[in-house]
Amino acid sequence: MFLQNRDNLIQKMEQNTAAVFFSGKKIVKSGDQFFPFEVDHNFYYLTGINQPNSILFIKKTASGSQVFLFLDERDPQKALWDGDLLSFSEASKISCLKEEKIQKNTLFNSFLLETINPLRSFSTASIDAFYFDLSSSSRNLTQENNQALMFCQKLLSLYPFLKIKNSSPFLLALRQSKNLYEQTQIKKALEINAQSLTQLMTQIKPLNNENDVASFFRYFLEKNQTKEAFDTIAASGKNALVLHYIRNSAQLNHNEVLLFDAGVNYNHYSSDITRCYPIGGVFTPFQKQIYNLVLKANKAIISFVRPHHTLAQLNHYGKNILAEGLKELSLWQENDRIDNYCYHGLCHHLGLDVHDVCNYSDIIGENSVITVEPGLYFQKFNLGIRIEDDILVTKNGAINLSQKIPKEITEIEALMKSFC
Repeated sequence: MFLQNRDNLIQKMEQNTAAVFFSGKKIVKSGDQFFPFEVDHNFYYLTGINQPNSILFIKKTASGSQVFLFLDERDPQKALWDGDLLSFSEASKISCLKEEKIQKNTLFNSFLLETINPLRSFSTASIDAFYFDLSSSSRNLTQENNQALMFCQKLLSLYPFLKIKNSSPFLLALRQSKNLYEQTQIKKALEINAQSLTQLMTQIKPLNNENDVASFFRYFLEKNQTKEAFDTIAASGKNALVLHYIRNSAQLNHNEVLLFDAGVNYNHYSSDITRCYPIGGVFTPFQKQIYNLVLKANKAIISFVRPHHTLAQLNHYGKNILAEGLKELSLWQENDRIDNYCYHGLCHHLGLDVHDVCNYSDIIGENSVITVEPGLYFQKFNLGIRIEDDILVTKNGAINLSQKIPKEITEIEALMKSFC
C-alpha cells in the first residue's frame, strides 16, 4: 500500500523536484514528560512508519525517481528507558522500501547538500524546486511546531534560488479515495465501535453520570487494544446542545436523552459514530418525533450519496428535509433558519483524520468514506438528537458501513428494555 501511495504522489510531482516529509517530534508536556506521540498523517500515509524524528525524501528527475527514509538510530541505553526503535530492516518491511535506501537521520542535512549542490549550474538532473507539506501552516504561519515550515524557511535562507511548492493539495486528493487496506482498517474500527455500543446499551441503568458512560467505552477499547479516535462525547440533556462537549460530568436523568458521539482508532484509521439513547429506556413521545425526523434525514442523505455529489450538496439536501419536518411538527417559527436548530455540517470525510482532508466544494469520489450526521438541537427542551453513520461511496451509490449499529427506536428500546 505505502509503495503505491508514494508512486501516486510521484506521478503528481513535476520533473526535477524533490519532496520532503517529516513524521513529527515528541512534544513536551511538562518537565521531562511528553504527550503521546502522534505521527504526521501524510508521512504515515506514504511510509507506514510511526516513529518520531523520521524524514521521507523523494526525488523525481528525467532519469526516474528515488526515495530515501531517514530514521533515528537505535540506542541501547535509550531503549532501557523508552523501548527500542525500529531497525532499518523492520522499517524496510513496513514501508516497502529497500533497506539500503534507509539511513540515519543525522545524515539528512549532508544528503540534502549533495542534492542541492549550489555550486553546480542547473541541468536536467538537478533539483530546482522542493515540495513541503505546508498543510498545517495555513492557520498560523509562525507556528513553531510546524516542522515543515521551519525547515522550509531555513532552507530558503541558505538557498534563496530554490523554489518552494506545497505538496498538501496532492495528498488531499490522494487520501480522499480509500484503497482496500484503508477500508479494512475503518471496517475493523467500526466492528469494535459496534460491539462497544451494543454493550453500552445494556449497561446504562447502573451508570450514574456521563463520565461513567465515557469510561465504559474507553475500558472496552483498551480491552481490545485500541484507543479513542477523538475525545468521547457523552452528553445528556442540555449538554447535547454543545457539539464538542467533552466535560462528561453531569448526572444522568431518566427522562433525558444521552447523545453519545464516539470513535475508534484502529491502525491509525478512525470510525465516527453518534447514537442517542433514552436514559430511562424509553423515548418520550416528543423525543420520538424529533428522533424520527433526524433518522429520516439520515436515511435520505445516505440514499442521496453519489460519487458526483459534493459535501455541500449533501448538507443542503439534508437540511431541507430537517426544515420541512420541523414545519410539519409546528416547531418552525416565522423567519426561522434551519441553522438555528442544526448548526453544523451534515457530512465530512473520514480516514486517518476523523475530519479527514478535503475541500468542501470538491466532488466526492468513488471509494471515499464519509460520515452522514444530521442533528436537531432545542435549548427550550434541553434536547439534542444526532444520528451519525460511516458511509463508503461506491460507483452507483453508497454502502452504510455502520448499518449493524442499531438506530431504529424499536431496536434501541428493545435492547435497553431488559436492563433499564
